[in-house]
Amino acid sequence: THKKAISSTAFQFKSGVYDIVFVGVAESDGSSTFQLSINGKLLGTYQPQISGYMFEEGKNSTKIWKKVKLNKGDKITVKAKVGTDGKEFTRGRWAGIIFTPSGKGKKILDAPS
Repeated sequence: THKKAISSTAFQFKSGVYDIVFVGVAESDGSSTFQLSINGKLLGTYQPQISGYMFEEGKNSTKIWKKVKLNKGDKITVKAKVGTDGKEFTRGRWAGIIFTPSGKGKKILDAPS
């Protein structure tokens, strides 16, 4: 029924420079689109690849934004838009966001899941 969703929260950690790791979920029935914003300013858009499985997490469905300046209390927003393979719709799934010190995002991406 719903093709879009928005989720927001306040950044609760110390102000500083972070790598932001968006943990998406790839799906077999299309590719959802996600927009990540900070205080209403678009940081970037990400669309996981279509999966050969019903759903899949891991390196191929994760995005890193490096060296992002964040202040405690900043509003972090994710807008999700479902995709389709022409027959079925995705569910706009994502598993979370990891805030890690700048330069550590790739290490998280490469960690075994």
